[in-house]
Amino acid sequence: MKKTELMERYEDAKKCGEEITGIVLIIHMPTGEQETIINPNIEEKMNYIDRTYNDDLVHCNCKDIYIEDVAFCVGGEPGMMFPEAYELMKEGAKVKLPSWGGYWYWDNDKKTIMMHTKDGEELDIRQTDRPEYTFDNICSGDWVIADEENCPELGGEALFSFAEAIKYLKRGMKVARKGWNGKKQYIQLATGISYTFEGKVVNCNHEAIGNKAIAFVGTSGVQMGWLASQADMLAEDWVFAE
Repeated sequence: MKKTELMERYEDAKKCGEEITGIVLIIHMPTGEQETIINPNIEEKMNYIDRTYNDDLVHCNCKDIYIEDVAFCVGGEPGMMFPEAYELMKEGAKVKLPSWGGYWYWDNDKKTIMMHTKDGEELDIRQTDRPEYTFDNICSGDWVIADEENCPELGGEALFSFAEAIKYLKRGMKVARKGWNGKKQYIQLATGISYTFEGKVVNCNHEAIGNKAIAFVGTSGVQMGWLASQADMLAEDWVFAE
């Protein structure tokens, strides 16, 4: 990334119509490690970068310090933005997104964020093998305090909104409402949708979504093209299906 690209991304973020609440920087350090910096003072930080880094985003006083990636936190979602969650972590709190089985916390000895996964594993955020996914999470505005009620790894249960359910559907996961009465019911995004017409298989391509559709799976079979009710869309009891 060049400095001109970074500045263009900043201008694009300002034009989105919502408040920019923070900037997240991945910095390469002289030791070879990555350092994640979250700063809510956007204008001040951008001016500092402009003064201190060259066109290749390398620090003017140390060629071994350079910016590897950047993201802007934009408001508009309910809940807590990451800069606030980050400060709470520094004070000893565990935080998570609503759908998570695990949580993140600050390790004061290592001076880094640790990711405690739904499987009980501990991973330094600098060791993530999916930086795009980690950046998406950091830019979310739906952070909550992880506790014994909402976090499975702490003894609770993770519930999330329909908006989160749609996001996970697009990732290929199965989701369901806790409030559904039928057993083993869930929805999943089906791809490669087609039908037989006069003995020929025709793909159901749609201009906006391609040949995809949400499938409802239950004891009576599969319903293709499932439509959410008002209750489903407004519910906050969505879960991952086993």
